Amino acid sequence: MVSVWDRVYRHPALRFHKYRLFHESAKHSFQGSFCFHIVVRSLSWDPTCVRCQSSHEVVLEQLQLFHRRKQSLQKRLQDPDQRLQLRRKFLQQAQSYIGVPYAKKYHEPGTPEHESTLFLDCCGLIRRVMKDLKSEFGFLIGPGNQAYQFDTLPETVASEEEMQPGDLIFISGTYFSSQRKRQLHDMVHVEIWLGDGVHSLGARWQKGKVQIFDSYKFVSTSYGDMKYHFKSIETWLQGTCVSHCPEHKWGSSLAFPAGFDNSDSEPSKDAKTTEVKGSQKLALYPAHMEEKKQEDSQASGPFFYIGGKNGAHLVNDYCTSKGWQQLQDRKREDYILKWCESKCAATYCCFKAGEQLLYQIPNNKVLTTKIGLLNSLREYERVMNKLSKLHHHHRLLRLDEFFPETFRLDMKDEREAFFSLFKEGQTWICKPTSLNQGRGIFLLKTQEDMDSLRVQLDNTEEDLLNRKLTFKLPQARIVQRYIQSPLLLEGRKFDVRSYLLIACTVPYVVFFRHGYVRLTCNIYDPNSNDLTGHLTNQYMQKKHPQYKELKEDTVWSMERFNTYLNEKFVATMGLPEDWVLTVFTKRMQQIMMQCFLAVKSKLECKLGYFDLIGCDFLIDEQFKVWVLEMNSNPALHTNCQVLKNIIPSVVNETLDLSLEIFYKSLKGQRVLPLGCGSLDEGHLPDAERRRG
Repeated sequence: MVSVWDRVYRHPALRFHKYRLFHESAKHSFQGSFCFHIVVRSLSWDPTCVRCQSSHEVVLEQLQLFHRRKQSLQKRLQDPDQRLQLRRKFLQQAQSYIGVPYAKKYHEPGTPEHESTLFLDCCGLIRRVMKDLKSEFGFLIGPGNQAYQFDTLPETVASEEEMQPGDLIFISGTYFSSQRKRQLHDMVHVEIWLGDGVHSLGARWQKGKVQIFDSYKFVSTSYGDMKYHFKSIETWLQGTCVSHCPEHKWGSSLAFPAGFDNSDSEPSKDAKTTEVKGSQKLALYPAHMEEKKQEDSQASGPFFYIGGKNGAHLVNDYCTSKGWQQLQDRKREDYILKWCESKCAATYCCFKAGEQLLYQIPNNKVLTTKIGLLNSLREYERVMNKLSKLHHHHRLLRLDEFFPETFRLDMKDEREAFFSLFKEGQTWICKPTSLNQGRGIFLLKTQEDMDSLRVQLDNTEEDLLNRKLTFKLPQARIVQRYIQSPLLLEGRKFDVRSYLLIACTVPYVVFFRHGYVRLTCNIYDPNSNDLTGHLTNQYMQKKHPQYKELKEDTVWSMERFNTYLNEKFVATMGLPEDWVLTVFTKRMQQIMMQCFLAVKSKLECKLGYFDLIGCDFLIDEQFKVWVLEMNSNPALHTNCQVLKNIIPSVVNETLDLSLEIFYKSLKGQRVLPLGCGSLDEGHLPDAERRRG
């Protein structure tokens, strides 16, 4: 007997075929013709057995089909439109369980509820819906309770206003009874946000059923000290379900491509899940994780690790082209490159400076959050103005020359200054400090808008003082004067995404790179309240009903932008030829340089840290250039032709330059000249390429 099945059996695509593919042979085991037998979760193959040969071919076909469908699913889930449709399916499927009772034991025998064939508690409802949609999501969620579900959703939503239908509301609290076992994170309940006011859907009461509630807030008879935690399901929508909690390493969900049926593999519990005791892990299919770790330990390296989806396939292609091997175990510390979307304290704690490359400087928020950038620029201007009185320095750009007038709403004096400044007819834009993709942004145009904002801020401040907030501290906000007369392209508003690459921090080596132009779908109307006409990012534009037909025209290359301005404005406005590639480019570099210098002394510096920052610029009708914001982990999707031409080069050049400078720094060699990348070092002042 030749043992070849251990590897195939452990493969996630085939694990749920354990009984379906081999069940018929198992029936004959008592008659002496049992050709498949399980030995420590492995199967043996008899090459002379016709049944073995036939089943082996079926297994290989299923394995190939699994890989094809998995790739197709991952590609599909990168499309925000597909994720929006999946979010709607999630909601519809959850609503289909309205009326299902909470648990059998709480109802009298003979009642319809007691005789029900299905019971769902709060986390059981979520788990059931995810099971129903396993093929669409690409995984089968593990059997953990609400604490497990909480740990697999890392994206916290700051407030009700920023919640989307389908997001989850988790409730932590303290049980009144000392006999009740304390839950992990004290997480006692979960419901689904419906988006209609503060309505929610869930299974709340023991003698109740799945229903829609007028409000997610309620008084419980079982627990008190309730706190509400808003979580986005975007991570699940992207096909990822793993624990993001460093304290609790739950077991993995099952990778599950569309089109497969694993009806034999689902655990029998649809509602209640046994509580985790001590450090026990809920591993639905531990063999899958063991196999990945075994593969990692047997590989020779060099290794790289990718955490998250943004640009993952591009980074993977780059690394594998160099013969590097990808790690699946995020705890491994012997990587040469780690590229992660979210910043985890454990990652930086274990980082080995001078031996490894790590994407994202840990405290880049001083540059990439709205308040962080505002504070850094203000402080830098104040210090440089004092120094200029003592010494002769090159002219510093004044803040009001490139940064819209801005006030912090979390600072009382600035807040009051803003309210006293506002006049009817002005437009201001309010933004949370750390969110991206246009989330949480709204316009302030009328006195009614201002009064509503003031009440909201006063209530939040009062709740903070009285400790009545029912969720984590809301994100601080800023307000900026809205630039109402932007330059338009074919009647549409636009901004320009460029890149600042901090390729090395010891010494500092910084590069500028052109990106692309982002346009709205709608013709610009300053009086409209539709944010898709004011915010140009792709996330907002995808909400436009005709986005699919218009998307190729919502992103322009810099060459097309330059040609358009040459044709439309060189003669009429007296603009110099190729203004985009000369005057505008130089201005962007000046602004970027001032922003970088403002944070240079604040950033954490270790050999191996590197960062790619997305910088957004707006041009008004007088051709004045404004910086809107700087973004960490900028979007690296390629959902239109222009982005397909640009983004892969951005990723490859980022890694080429960071690697070359890293190795040169290790060897004590001069950084310049550079032997890689198409970023033109001639575009940069010398001060931008080395630590000042």
